[in-house]
Amino acid sequence: MNESLIYQDICKRIHKKRALWFEPSDSCLKEISDHISSSSKDMVIEWSLLQVKRIIDTLKKKYPEEDRAILAYESVIQWLHKEIKMPTAKRAILECHAVVKDITSPSDKALFHAVAQGLSSIHVKTHALGIPIYELTSIARFHIDDFEHYVNQKIKEYLDAFDYIQSKNPR
Repeated sequence: MNESLIYQDICKRIHKKRALWFEPSDSCLKEISDHISSSSKDMVIEWSLLQVKRIIDTLKKKYPEEDRAILAYESVIQWLHKEIKMPTAKRAILECHAVVKDITSPSDKALFHAVAQGLSSIHVKTHALGIPIYELTSIARFHIDDFEHYVNQKIKEYLDAFDYIQSKNPR
């Protein structure tokens, strides 16, 4: 495992066998965090839904019978269109978090949490940071020996998605 300076804390968490390997204060997440805090709530929700949909598509291939993530996504869309109330969407999001009780893969558990956290951004935009925290943990778990390359690539994709959304919605 390569331990460059930017990932030293993550390597320490891996060695300590922590469940989450990324935290909001990590320097590799600063630019994403800055985008989330400086962007409008609508823009953050759009970014979150884009990321969540991508993750759900990946999970659906591995868990075709598991529908709680997609049901939570659909509930959030319904809430955004004022078709349902927040408590209904919240219950669906909590059900998405509960999927982790039924699967064994730590990497996949992190992805289901990433989905639920991303969907929670409809309530509080800072929950969107849960997407990279959980998804990067999943990626690092899957690519343990050379995770830095894959994590850097995903961070670039997150930032590119923000740039794309901003270009569509100039201030």
